[in-house]
Amino acid sequence: MEENKQKRGIKSFLLDIVRGMAIGVAFIIPGFSGGSIAAILGIYEKLVGAIAGIFKEFKKSILTLLPIGIGMVLGVIALLFPLSWALGAFPIPTVCIFIGLAIGGLPSITDNCRGRIKATNILALLIPLGLAAALSFLPVQPDVNLLSELNFADYVLMFAIGIVGSAALVVPGISGSMLLLIFGYYNPIVSLMTDHLFKGR
Repeated sequence: MEENKQKRGIKSFLLDIVRGMAIGVAFIIPGFSGGSIAAILGIYEKLVGAIAGIFKEFKKSILTLLPIGIGMVLGVIALLFPLSWALGAFPIPTVCIFIGLAIGGLPSITDNCRGRIKATNILALLIPLGLAAALSFLPVQPDVNLLSELNFADYVLMFAIGIVGSAALVVPGISGSMLLLIFGYYNPIVSLMTDHLFKGR
């Protein structure tokens, strides 16, 4: 009995790593929402619950977030260079692949929609949808030169953008990487990471 419980625990840990990899991959694709992937994979409530309860149940929350966080880091490292190359060489087919994956995962979300339709449920749908649509109308800023000398205000701005980008991770439909792209930080950050990770510079 104890052995079976341990095996299930290991299996669940490994599955959460794989799910975390999918979220990490979604996070580095502009226009693709990590929160939406978490919802499609069925771990959105668990992820948000662990983040919300990190101060009340610190150990339990950390154990829940650990495999997902490991998977996200692995997903970013493993696919950052291939995806940046694919988006540059074949942008439309690459984006279409992930759009197809998102649409294909919709039944897993709609299956959980039961009961009467309430005004609060409609607002919960329309507000994130409106925010996601609004991103399309924001002017894209020129890329920031992260290798230049940054002043204190630049570091404060980068910190604030990091908070906004991280918050977008838990809001289905809002793409953190799209926000970075709009603010002019996406391409410089990706270039720095690919240069250091894959080119050793």
